[in-house]
Amino acid sequence: MDRDDTDLKPYVYQVYMNQQDYEQQYNHSSRIWDDPAGYDEIRNDVDSDNSKPHLYEERHTYNRFKYVEAGSCREPGDGPDQYGMSDGYACWPVKLSGAEQARLNEDGSRRLIWREQMAGGMGGFFGHFSVRFNSFGPFSRNCGCGYHPESLKRSFRCFRDFWAKERFMFEMVVDTGRVRNGMGYCLRTKDCENFVFFVENAGRVEINLGGMAGSQQIIAVDARNEYSEISKGKASAGRRTIDFGATSDWAVAVGDFGK
Repeated sequence: MDRDDTDLKPYVYQVYMNQQDYEQQYNHSSRIWDDPAGYDEIRNDVDSDNSKPHLYEERHTYNRFKYVEAGSCREPGDGPDQYGMSDGYACWPVKLSGAEQARLNEDGSRRLIWREQMAGGMGGFFGHFSVRFNSFGPFSRNCGCGYHPESLKRSFRCFRDFWAKERFMFEMVVDTGRVRNGMGYCLRTKDCENFVFFVENAGRVEINLGGMAGSQQIIAVDARNEYSEISKGKASAGRRTIDFGATSDWAVAVGDFGK
């Protein structure tokens, strides 16, 4: 199998004919759809059954829905491909709208993995497939689908390293209403001692730290780059505006997570 250095492919997945077969085999909830999940759908799935872990499979491959005109970009496979085309499709064989094709571009892939975590924790396959699989289509490095560019690998490593700091705790609750003046999400502990925020395409954001005791350290991390902490000083309870200094996708950790 091909592998990259993100170390974010812990499972070997199989495709099941239906939801019931999958749940009987693994005793957890999963859905197989034709397009990637938005935040609200992820949140609804996580909330639907708290007794089982949740994951999506076959939905996360980079540029999965990119379309290339026939003959404009071919992968040298030994076909026919999985769609029965003797010349092989390099990427997705059906032309979708521009918005649909963009949902798993670099921004969409990076935001999907963060949204799944910020919705309370959702598993997903973000790796690419093997050389043998790709020889039958539809994913092609040459045509720009299926294989992560280096910049997306950086983003995934940043995600991995951010959460490796023990910032995800099972007692956390989703509290997205604490983000204002931007598209963002919030997880917090029930006692409001620790907060994690993720905001998209923002240069500054207002967060609500209501209920937090004392003054706590604020750390910002640019989710598009390698993991690097930027101190934003300390803040007490209340509404606080964080100026990031540049527009990007940002993760914010508030409080002492090492206790």
